[in-house]
Amino acid sequence: MNMNDIEELASLMQCPSCKNCDSLQVKDGEHTFDISIPLSSKTICCKQCGEHYPITDDLIPIMWSDGLKRFFLEINQVDEKSDDMNISANIKVYDDISDDYHSYTRQNADIGNRISTAVKKIFNDKKTEGLLHLDYACGPGHVLEWLKPFGFKRIGLDVSLANLRNSQKNTGCLVICGDACNMPFADDTFNLVTESSALHHILDWESVLAETCRICKSPGGFVLDSEPSQKQMAWSKLAVAFYNARFPIYKILSYIQKDKYIFRDTAKAKLNLQAEIHHQPGTGFPLDSVKSIIEENGFIVDLVVSPTPDLKSRAKPNWKSIVLNFLSARNPWNPDYGSFTVVTTKKASYVTTKKAA
Repeated sequence: MNMNDIEELASLMQCPSCKNCDSLQVKDGEHTFDISIPLSSKTICCKQCGEHYPITDDLIPIMWSDGLKRFFLEINQVDEKSDDMNISANIKVYDDISDDYHSYTRQNADIGNRISTAVKKIFNDKKTEGLLHLDYACGPGHVLEWLKPFGFKRIGLDVSLANLRNSQKNTGCLVICGDACNMPFADDTFNLVTESSALHHILDWESVLAETCRICKSPGGFVLDSEPSQKQMAWSKLAVAFYNARFPIYKILSYIQKDKYIFRDTAKAKLNLQAEIHHQPGTGFPLDSVKSIIEENGFIVDLVVSPTPDLKSRAKPNWKSIVLNFLSARNPWNPDYGSFTVVTTKKASYVTTKKAA
């Protein structure tokens, strides 16, 4: 990235503090940030409210929300269920494991094929070249790389600087450090918004859905992928006990199966529980609520449980889900007990009606 890229990003953004979308400018630093990471001499500042946003020395803008700002300013929170603790856990986990995550996690080609199928469904005219695509909670760049053949102008958003650096290195995309609950983008900016195995990491998921709808424009839509439902995570007490006993077993397996790398350090693995906050026993997303929020914001919704690469509903359980479902007296091959994918298309009429109001 270079300063021209920063200027280009600023033209797409709004101030996370005052929500003004015409007031951001890149200028020589006029603010001293008390944070421990090396910074550029330039900042992004808001002419409307006066807030300044730092830019790292390798030119990643940090468009912080209040919670993200508190993390960088090292103002610690003690409530383990607070937004701040959730943000902190995700940053600490992924700053540490980003390299391994890229190398050993999400290597199943079915995931990328499924997301590509979803994008083809949104853009059935195949006219995607040069359109804007945002992947939030982008990690080290898996989705951005999978969708490269479509020719989108691709941007990654994440709270972890390690993830963003890896994403930029792996994909060449523009990247921004920011909070998906308070996305630093103007309304109706992106033709495509994606997330994969990310929403369950965010405590205030309803705000993320509302923000996703806000920044997505017509023609276009968004994809939510690899997310757990309430029905999927409603395990019996016996299944939960089995699940909670996995740490010592997985620690041993981590020396054999590289995708279990995080369990080599039990403290790190337990911190990841605070990151994957909606992917624990008794959690998951209520599908009716997910669909309702999206439809109320002007989208046509296709929600598929246990999705195949061609977006058909068919269970293909792994050994862990087979055991957990048997212990819960459930049929592991019932697709209702799998994860879900959402594919949406924004109604053109909704944009006109909203702006006219």
